[in-house]
Amino acid sequence: MDLTQTYNKDFYGDQQEAYKSAQKVLGLVYQAYKPSSVVDVGCGLGTWLKVWQELDSSVLIAGLDGNAVEDSERFIPKSAYAQVDLTQDYTQTLARAIALKSGGGGGQLKRVGFPAKNGDRYGDSALITTQGKSLESPCKAPFLARKSHREQVAPESLQSPDSSSTILESKSVNKKQTQAQKSHCEQVESKAQSPDSSPDDLAMLSKPFALAQSFEVAEHLDQQYALKFVKLLTSCADIVLFSAAIPYQGGVCHINEREPGYWAELFRQCGYECFDCLRPRIWSEESVLWWYRQNLLVFVHKDKVSSLPYGFLGNATSPLYMVHYAVWEERSKWLESLNIAHTDKPLFTALKLAVKWVLLKLHLLDRIKRLRAKRSQP
Repeated sequence: MDLTQTYNKDFYGDQQEAYKSAQKVLGLVYQAYKPSSVVDVGCGLGTWLKVWQELDSSVLIAGLDGNAVEDSERFIPKSAYAQVDLTQDYTQTLARAIALKSGGGGGQLKRVGFPAKNGDRYGDSALITTQGKSLESPCKAPFLARKSHREQVAPESLQSPDSSSTILESKSVNKKQTQAQKSHCEQVESKAQSPDSSPDDLAMLSKPFALAQSFEVAEHLDQQYALKFVKLLTSCADIVLFSAAIPYQGGVCHINEREPGYWAELFRQCGYECFDCLRPRIWSEESVLWWYRQNLLVFVHKDKVSSLPYGFLGNATSPLYMVHYAVWEERSKWLESLNIAHTDKPLFTALKLAVKWVLLKLHLLDRIKRLRAKRSQP
């Protein structure tokens, strides 16, 4: 399956609900901790990063994803976004993130509107790209992430007398930035590959961002990439906002749905403690989408816990495996209606379920829902 056709404009759909969710969640975080820089791994259209810059315009932002959405559809500047392959060596992805931050990350947000209300109900997600790899899942990605954009220098005949010195200065700055990025990533890679290395060794390296975040992304990556993905997040920042789909949550190309404890253990291997401080605060908050209320956790390196106030974090914990009441009620009502339909028209109900199952396996069910939503719009 060509995932450029899966994680496209229609997949992200209406971002108004995601935007409201980000406003509430990040507003709570901002009261306790004011990061100077934020990286969003699997940023989608950049909705959550947009909210960070609305909270504080001085925050440097960097968005990483592999989607095929046009630049005009994103809520963050092109200079703050990089298309990456989340299955590659995480140190390469880390280098791209550092490059975005070094470039200033952010700028004025020109886009303020949202697409039509026809979107995917599973929120922001990352596009998985592979380099000649085949994922054992319904969602195979036989294509490469695009190469990074390279600015072109105007021909000498079109340059002003002073422009050559400006270009030389720019090249010198870029060269220094590249050397710094390379040095940092080489240190990370060296520590990670050393047989005697430990999570504490990696923690001693200064992290390039004040905060990293990833929402409903990890479940889109095959299990073999789970630890690498966590290492990417923990190499970016000492404080990580994280959520991932639990088993049977459902969604487009969810191939590694896991209970919260699974992810907490991977973070623990990297020296991070889990704090379940956001879910109690937003559990009944109707303005926040239910999958964030159900799955959102905070991970902090054990040596950096004092960076956030105890009144916000509370005690480190093993996160509870919980199903939100909103989805429980929704699916219970569906089962009840199915039972009634089966009693009245058993053959018709069985045929309807069979067709729905086939459409689901072919990844056509969500597209049909979106088409219906478009037609119902005035």
